[in-house]
Amino acid sequence: MPISLGWVFDELDLYLSLSQIVVMPTGEYDTDNLINLSRNHWSFDTLLATTWLSDTTGTEISVVHGLMGNTENRKTDYRTGAEYHFDLSVNQYLSRRFGLGLHVYTYQQLTEDEGVDSSLGGFKGDSFGIGPQMFYRPSWLGDHFTFIWSWIRDLDANNRLKADHGIFQIVFTPGEGFP
Repeated sequence: MPISLGWVFDELDLYLSLSQIVVMPTGEYDTDNLINLSRNHWSFDTLLATTWLSDTTGTEISVVHGLMGNTENRKTDYRTGAEYHFDLSVNQYLSRRFGLGLHVYTYQQLTEDEGVDSSLGGFKGDSFGIGPQMFYRPSWLGDHFTFIWSWIRDLDANNRLKADHGIFQIVFTPGEGFP
């Protein structure tokens, strides 16, 4: 994430950020494998994120909008179309150290894929998923680290794999840490 700007509106308990993520074509890529660890092309994901976190109730609502552009995979002469993704998290902190919530996402491909075999028609994928998440902030790490576990089940998917997604994140907050 080479660029990230953030704003804090204390009187509203509101946080806003604008970020640019660059996904590089790293890892092994083999055209003979159905699943590869690398996308084998550059992607540029522009994110606008907003979080409202009430210090009095412990309620958090976070929204992320993302718009991703992709370059061509030169090994396959294929280019994935422009992608939009939206994430919504609604969480309740039950204590200063523990919280539970719900994560909802949607993915929409805005433009068709372009590639060598256009006889199949252009693909535009979309998907929608929902699932629980849990937060834990261990006291022995101060208030600087938060562990987040999420499990999201795809309820609908077109021209994409329908799957369950298990996600584990470690979030570091410098400075004073969590309020």
